[in-house]
Amino acid sequence: MGYDCTLHVVDEKMIRDQFIPKLLKKQRGKSQFDQENESAEWWNIVQQQLSELTLANSEGMPQAVARDVCNLAVMFSAAELPYHYERGFCLSLWPGQPDDDLRAQVPRKFIGNPEDLFSSLVKEYPQLHGQFPQEIMSNGCTGVYVAAEHVPELLKWVERKVARYPKPSRRLFRGLVLVLKEAASRKLAYWEATDLSVRAKTIMPPGDQRKTGLEEFRIPKYFAHDFKHRRGNLLVFSSIVYEHGDPATSFVNFESWPPRIELLHEYAVEVDSSRQGKWLMVAKDENADSYLGREVRLRDHPLSNDYSVLRIDELNPELLCGWAGFIGELVVARRESDNKHKPTGFPLVQSSKVLRYNESARILNPEIHKYSVGVVRLNDGSDILIWGLKGYQWRDGAFDPVYSLVDYCRSDFSFIPSGQSGFFIVQNGQLCEFQRSEKRKQHMNRFTNIMFLTPGPQNSIILKEGYNKLGDLGKLYFPGRDYYQRLEPELFDDEDPDAIYSLHWIESCDRFIAATPKRFWAIPTARVLHLPRYSASTGRKLRD
Repeated sequence: MGYDCTLHVVDEKMIRDQFIPKLLKKQRGKSQFDQENESAEWWNIVQQQLSELTLANSEGMPQAVARDVCNLAVMFSAAELPYHYERGFCLSLWPGQPDDDLRAQVPRKFIGNPEDLFSSLVKEYPQLHGQFPQEIMSNGCTGVYVAAEHVPELLKWVERKVARYPKPSRRLFRGLVLVLKEAASRKLAYWEATDLSVRAKTIMPPGDQRKTGLEEFRIPKYFAHDFKHRRGNLLVFSSIVYEHGDPATSFVNFESWPPRIELLHEYAVEVDSSRQGKWLMVAKDENADSYLGREVRLRDHPLSNDYSVLRIDELNPELLCGWAGFIGELVVARRESDNKHKPTGFPLVQSSKVLRYNESARILNPEIHKYSVGVVRLNDGSDILIWGLKGYQWRDGAFDPVYSLVDYCRSDFSFIPSGQSGFFIVQNGQLCEFQRSEKRKQHMNRFTNIMFLTPGPQNSIILKEGYNKLGDLGKLYFPGRDYYQRLEPELFDDEDPDAIYSLHWIESCDRFIAATPKRFWAIPTARVLHLPRYSASTGRKLRD
């Protein structure tokens, strides 16, 4: 479903006694909603529509006005009362869920008519009678309205219905249950809408209902959008500052809990650090349509205001950079635009303060899939450039192929060292291991939608998964012991699994971390290590 839904707690008395008089210009004074940036514009639009209603000849005019009145009423309510954002789900959309087993029709006895809220408005504008929407029909529309008196019985019906669904499927209904509980406790109504001009807020369970040991750290003023890089306890994310909508890069230090966050007010397309502690950031080009960079910035400290610039081939200003990384202390980059005067697919190599083609460092097979590029740092101290279907080592001013990868790697390039000279990497959604002079070895063959890898405790690997039948966030895999543990959404029970973009284990604070756009969640390492174990080869649950 392609709707951005919001599920609202609504005070019917506030709509009748405050909203309608203000809409009819019979009551003055400022409301909470009037502090919103676009509130004056919305009042003017709907009031103008009402004034033109008696003059309109169009049959669709009353319906459009009734729709906008409802939208404004819900926005008015949302400025003061709780609501919950849910992608693709509300009561109106329940009958059309993609999974046949999750489809349900809410009994009509629970559903009210929002026109009951607007009787005084309809008295002045009788054309609105029978025009108020009762379910979502399009973007920017309110849906099912449930009067306060029917909310408690609807809540009981929903809870009974959801309890019959498989455990992973119940997550879809969590927001609905929380909103209905909130409305029932306040003796208020429920109303839903889609694609309204309100912020994406969520209702969280009360503290006494949360999992024991689950800790929450809310991210102030901005959100961590994409995990970019890790160095020790420091995790780096691309971010957006809420107040200004400005792109930034956040550096989150998890040496202890709660974490310490610092912002760099520039957007890093890519971030990397060398073995000796140098940092590079591909700075977003302001004029580029997509997230590409025109220069690579080098720093001795990631948050320093002092940096040196490596430009992307100063003789060709049209070249943009989408990736850069360290090979040893040397910077290598990938260009993004075609250059008729240079062979396609060859990497740019640092030469003084410029990244340019090095004819003596030619790659044997330069044609690459646009995502199959990155640097693997092995335990023996060597750095390997992944470029297309080969892994190259920099020797004597040239790239020497030392690994044959068979398939391209995922866009979310990640790796885990294996032994002294090998590594794990994701290819076609599966976990693969490469060792020098050996054929590729596949692990965890039962799981085919692995997104990326991060290191876990006791030489394990955290496999972050996309959609999977079990509904897991991922697996904690122990290659040397041939077993894994399922990382189920219930580990972070207060969060929507779709909002968990990355998983990490931090030894210094002894926690597993789930990163979301608005908060970090943490659980103790011991709690994860005590989860049930499963055989990696058979999938069968192992006895303790």
